[in-house]
Amino acid sequence: MVHTPDPSLAADTDVRRTPSQASCALGDDAVVLQLERGIYHGLNPVAARVWELLEEPTTVSRIVDSILAEYEVDRERCEQDVKNLLMQMHEASLVVIGNESAA
Repeated sequence: MVHTPDPSLAADTDVRRTPSQASCALGDDAVVLQLERGIYHGLNPVAARVWELLEEPTTVSRIVDSILAEYEVDRERCEQDVKNLLMQMHEASLVVIGNESAA
């Protein structure tokens, strides 16, 4: 499913993991458990790298810059894909975007 990036998800928007999750790496992939819902989420290598970058609070632009440095992708596609992924993670209650309080 393709998500339209939230227009408020600007390059300088802060993003961080929620405390209500647990995760582990599985080779290049990762698995994240949303604790309150009891739902597992499998992450492919690129999504797992984004998840790794979220170990510390960061911004959308820092994530995009890191992915651009590590993968061959044009900036526009990278920004769109990262924003879509972050919105999916947000909808799954895995990340907090901007000034939201972490539940």
